[in-house]
Amino acid sequence: MKKLINIQNLNLIIFLFSLIAISFALILQYFFDLAPCELCIFQRIPYYIIIFVFLFKIFFKVKEYFITTIIFLCLIFEFGISAYHTLVSIGIIELGSCSRSVNLPNNIDSLKNALENNTLIIDCKESNKQIFGIYLSAYNVFTSIIFLLSISINAFKKK
Repeated sequence: MKKLINIQNLNLIIFLFSLIAISFALILQYFFDLAPCELCIFQRIPYYIIIFVFLFKIFFKVKEYFITTIIFLCLIFEFGISAYHTLVSIGIIELGSCSRSVNLPNNIDSLKNALENNTLIIDCKESNKQIFGIYLSAYNVFTSIIFLLSISINAFKKK
């Protein structure tokens, strides 16, 4: 049975997706002032590792199996954190300590307004925005599953 996509191309697609995901998260954070919660930050870690590993592969000769294994483990971690974050956002799981402090305002009036509006701490339920009615963390769950299945199917197909 012929493989639909070879593993090098699949790893490249995952690398490019990681770049897009990190870029999107940073644009939301710094250009649209959407402060991330702690789980949002944790969700970025696997993408940073995938980017680093792929760049490492470009500059050094590393076996594709090693790269694919690291990417696979990162995607498992990404799936777990994203699923957990989605369940917290939906309210299925209660998490009392998931909050993130945002930057303090520069002047007293801004600080007073921030304290009155309770905008200095971002809760997981508030930070996980929705696009087309789906939480951003849920998109990570879906893409992680797709990439994990793609790697698994590719690994176990007969040559």
